[in-house]
Amino acid sequence: MRDKTKSYKFTGGRFVERTAEEATRLEQLWAKQMHKTKSAGRVLRSEERFVKLTLLQLAKLFGLRSQACTLLFLAMLYEHFRHRGATFILPTDRIATQAGFSRRTQHRALLRLEACGLISVKRKPPRQPEISIL
Repeated sequence: MRDKTKSYKFTGGRFVERTAEEATRLEQLWAKQMHKTKSAGRVLRSEERFVKLTLLQLAKLFGLRSQACTLLFLAMLYEHFRHRGATFILPTDRIATQAGFSRRTQHRALLRLEACGLISVKRKPPRQPEISIL
């Protein structure tokens, strides 16, 4: 087993240190994945969704101290990736069912994310807003 000082996970809008059991389970999963990769001779694709976050984006998100803003921004980063960097229409219905917060909460989070400079929003009432990640 590798010698690690600390291991973190992102839970509830903040980084939390993993327990010893979680770290052990993660090591086992990594070892299993590496064994599969070596035996197959190719890199396997992850089945989980992921996004890339810059340190500046992360610092701004931590400054907002809002779980709704964090979850909404991560969902928007994934949509940004799916649309290959182009502007996209925010899927409010799908986000409401997945994340579990209302359209009003989404609207407030959009305003806060726009105010701190993480996104730009083009509003065209009565249609849904078009989002660009900055």
